[in-house]
Amino acid sequence: MGNINLLKSLWSKYEFKLDTLSNRIIFQKTIYLLQELGLNIGYKFNWYIYGPYSSQLASDGFELEGKQETKDFSPIRVKKSITSKFDKLIDKNSSTWYEFLSSILFLKNKKETKEKIFEQLTKHQSYLGDYETFEIAWKKLEVAGLI
Repeated sequence: MGNINLLKSLWSKYEFKLDTLSNRIIFQKTIYLLQELGLNIGYKFNWYIYGPYSSQLASDGFELEGKQETKDFSPIRVKKSITSKFDKLIDKNSSTWYEFLSSILFLKNKKETKEKIFEQLTKHQSYLGDYETFEIAWKKLEVAGLI
């Protein structure tokens, strides 16, 4: 089970919306990446259609969406070093970019090689088969100390 107070704080900070598939992907991948950067939010992720996915996080997100108290929630202090690293990873605000980053990291955590990861991404979702974007994402994850 995730830390709902921390999730509320992140909801306020990142102004998540779950009205489109793209927004739901960004929400899931943001929380996944923040956890990988060391923020202890407490969600368990499994591999799913668009990479790492947590059904509990989805449930909590839909519960929070639209609640007035979420908008007025006073933020919990999150380590600036974590959010700073996250912000450096996210230079493209597209769900595909979030999916690239989180999927590479998820598969790397499963001890896959770089070549095997690219092969799996291409097989999993053909639009993730852009090797140039894969390389850029890989380098950003290296700079962040995640791989």
